[in-house]
Amino acid sequence: MGLRTALGFKKKPKPIVRLESLLAARNAYWWRDPAAPDEVKAVASLVASKRTMRRYIAAMGIRLPRLYYDAACVDKIHFSSLPDRVVIKPDGGWDSDAVMLFDGDRELLSGKVISHDQRAAFCREALNKARFVKPDARLLVEEFVKDYDEHFAIPRDFKIYVAGGHAHVVQVIDRNPVKGQRSGSFYTPHWIRIEDQFQTCYKPGPDVVKPEALPALIDNAEKIAKNIGAFLRLDFYIDAEGPVFGEFTSHPFAGLNYTAYGERYLIDLMHRFPDSIPSGWSIECAA
Repeated sequence: MGLRTALGFKKKPKPIVRLESLLAARNAYWWRDPAAPDEVKAVASLVASKRTMRRYIAAMGIRLPRLYYDAACVDKIHFSSLPDRVVIKPDGGWDSDAVMLFDGDRELLSGKVISHDQRAAFCREALNKARFVKPDARLLVEEFVKDYDEHFAIPRDFKIYVAGGHAHVVQVIDRNPVKGQRSGSFYTPHWIRIEDQFQTCYKPGPDVVKPEALPALIDNAEKIAKNIGAFLRLDFYIDAEGPVFGEFTSHPFAGLNYTAYGERYLIDLMHRFPDSIPSGWSIECAA
C-alpha cells in the first residue's frame, strides 16, 4: 500500500473528455476566435451556409439535388411553378429545423396534409416556429431526391464521418416512420455493421443491404475530406444514379445522444486525426 493511500489520499481522477466539449471548443475557435487563421474562417463560412456548400460541392464535380430557387424570402418563391415533390429549407440552421419535404398534398416530416396553395403559408409558419433559424432566412428550394429503393418515400440519409482525409463510419438513418420512431444503423466503410449501440436518439434499424453505390459514396466523401482536412460529417442520399450530396456539419448532433461507445469512437477519431486544414484554404481550392 502506497503512502498516499495509507494516509487516506486518493488519486485525483483524470478529467473526463466529452465529445460535446470538444466540438463546442472547436466551434468557438472556428467562429469566434479572432486569432483563427483565414483558412479556418473559410471552412467555418462554408459550414454555415448551404448556398456556399452547394457552390463548393458543384466545383468538386459531385452531384447535388437540382436547385429550383435560391430565394431571399417566401414571397420570392413561385409555388405554382414547383413540382409535386420538392424540398424547401433555410440557408442556415441544423437538426432539420424548418426543413419541409412536400410530396403532393402532404408534408412528410410533419405528416400534415398541405395543398399546393397552402404551401407558402405553411413555410411562413415553419419559419416562425423554428428554433435555430430566423423567420426572414434565405430559402433554398431543391429537388426532392428519390431513394434508390422506391419503398422509402423519404430518402434515407447516408451520413459519413470523416477524419484525416478518410471515411470511418457510415450512419444510415430512416426518417420514414413517425419522427420519434426514426431508426439508424452504423457501418464501417466496408459495410460491416457496428453492433455496439452508437447513439441513443435512434432505435437500432434493420440491416441495410450493401448499396451498389457504396464505392462511389465513399469516394465522394473522401474527396471532400482530403480537400478540407477536418473532422466532419458528410450527409448524402443515394438515388437510382448514385450518391447525391445533401450537406455537412462540423458538430454532429452537437456531440450529444451518443452512447459511451459512440462517444469514445468519435473522440478517438478527433485525437488520432487532428484537423489539418491546408494553409491558405478557401472554397476556391475545390478541385
